[in-house]
Amino acid sequence: MDKTERSDGGSVRIVLAEGEQRPWRLWARIGVLVLTVVLASAGVLVVGKLLLPGPKVKAPPSTLDARANVAGSAAPAVRVVPGQARLVLLGPLPLVQGGNALAAGAEVAVPLPTLPRGSSAVLLEVTLSDAAGPGTVTVKSGAGQVVALRLGRVKAQMSSTVVARVAADGVLRVRTEGGGKLVVNLVGAFEPVEKSTSGRVVPVPATQVVKLVPHTDGKFATVDLSAVPALRGGGYAAVLLQFAADVGVNGGFVETGLSVDRLDQKILWNPTTAQDRIRGGFLVVPVTAGGSVQIHYEAGNVLTADLVGYVTDGTAPDSDTGLVVPSPPSSVAEVRVESGQEALVTLAADGVPADRMAGAFVGITATGDALGAVTVHAPDAAAPANPTLVAAVGAARQSVTLVATAKGALRVGSAAGASVGLSPLAVVLGG
Repeated sequence: MDKTERSDGGSVRIVLAEGEQRPWRLWARIGVLVLTVVLASAGVLVVGKLLLPGPKVKAPPSTLDARANVAGSAAPAVRVVPGQARLVLLGPLPLVQGGNALAAGAEVAVPLPTLPRGSSAVLLEVTLSDAAGPGTVTVKSGAGQVVALRLGRVKAQMSSTVVARVAADGVLRVRTEGGGKLVVNLVGAFEPVEKSTSGRVVPVPATQVVKLVPHTDGKFATVDLSAVPALRGGGYAAVLLQFAADVGVNGGFVETGLSVDRLDQKILWNPTTAQDRIRGGFLVVPVTAGGSVQIHYEAGNVLTADLVGYVTDGTAPDSDTGLVVPSPPSSVAEVRVESGQEALVTLAADGVPADRMAGAFVGITATGDALGAVTVHAPDAAAPANPTLVAAVGAARQSVTLVATAKGALRVGSAAGASVGLSPLAVVLGG
């Protein structure tokens, strides 16, 4: 980080460091030309004065199996993975806006707006506040179910970004086990494509873009996206941010948006204890290329935000790398991580070859031996400075993030020892 500039209005601007022909000669040339044509038709390639075996001629490939590269020559065959899709940004669009508290066990039908044709899943932000009791919040359809939130007590408040499968009827059902006030926002939908310029997801090593201390910096920060090294080439329509916050004993929230007047995405955190104050969160934030993200942090002590990826826009190259395969959370990798150690874990997703798995939206559930940070990261990258979540004793905590993988492999670290479950909600394809 090169510099931090403060304005008088209590906001901080974050910038990263980062001639004549004789008859006999004419007949000779004609003879060579005829010989060349004959040899070429026989599968022989003429190179200078050498005669080499030429390539066998094959029938032209179909458009499903091959594509042209920028030089115009045949490129490697496209390996279409069933279910591959691009992320079409649609919001954040409110689907459920809170209001009256739901009773314990209540289930709400959430009709979806018109989605891109063939959409197999949606990206949602789910929040529950004023919980009437502990329990999970689940999102389900005829195509599957996912646990969006795990709330541990009365009056809890929590937010999460999840990938939910959709069925032909276009209706989701959200059930809150403990009751409370529910908010659901639609961020985007996954539209089937063979390749695309826009909507491809690019994981990057976690890069801190904000550290905000309200006591000294004020409650607002501006992230200058043009100064973030991974984004300097442009070509992005959304940034993926992983937050970690020292929430303080009063709890807190963070809001993001394109301007202070458009802070339309929010993460809520519970009041905490003096020993257990760190909470995490993850948002996919639509942006204007070359622009900025505004952040408002309320009621906590310290907030950090890491860039963990971005979504391409229409100016990016046309490719199938970065397309996403939403998958039911049926394959869960369970791992035991000892205190201060890391474990190498390989994810699996039905129908996705391991050598195409370059990243994943991962659901992480952890129960600790003691209070301690849990991190996930690419196997060839250093662990991020900020935790993905903090595991507690006796109760599972849950988070979602984007992480780069190598053939589906990633590393999980635990500061105090924990049992961790990892589930790929959606797989990001590599080349």
